Amino acid sequence: MCINKVLSDIITIMDKPTNTEKEFLDKLKLLTKSKDKWEFAIDDVATGLSEKYSSAVTAKVLWLLGEMGLKYPLRMQEHIGKIANYLENKDPKLRERAENAIGRIGRADKNLVLPYLDRLMQMVEDEADNVRLSFVWAVVRIHSAGAIRITEKALQDYM
Repeated sequence: MCINKVLSDIITIMDKPTNTEKEFLDKLKLLTKSKDKWEFAIDDVATGLSEKYSSAVTAKVLWLLGEMGLKYPLRMQEHIGKIANYLENKDPKLRERAENAIGRIGRADKNLVLPYLDRLMQMVEDEADNVRLSFVWAVVRIHSAGAIRITEKALQDYM
């Protein structure tokens, strides 16, 4: 298949309204492979941070927003708060994905995620092992001296 046809299909698909989760996931899969379209698709992808979608869809959206945020951190600014809200979700997979997204965005521009560091630091005490592991990963990605200092203290308190 010609690359121009694929890109044309992606633009067409992202412009159509989505009625089902499968359609939205199909859009995300196409978009994942077309990084040159990411900058202009961030807002559309962020619409997946909605209670109308299942945890599986939301997890994919959080992952993709993290990837997009690594490449286009400033375009993510208005969505970081929504991502951070998932740090308090009952589903450990969504908490983990939110941490990863914040870590990726923070790696690109730590100043964007500094307002959310206190909430992120609470994840060191999470009941789920994978969430605590993702917490460490995210903080290391952010590379903030303050985040590392807070993490060291939190880990000492936890132990």
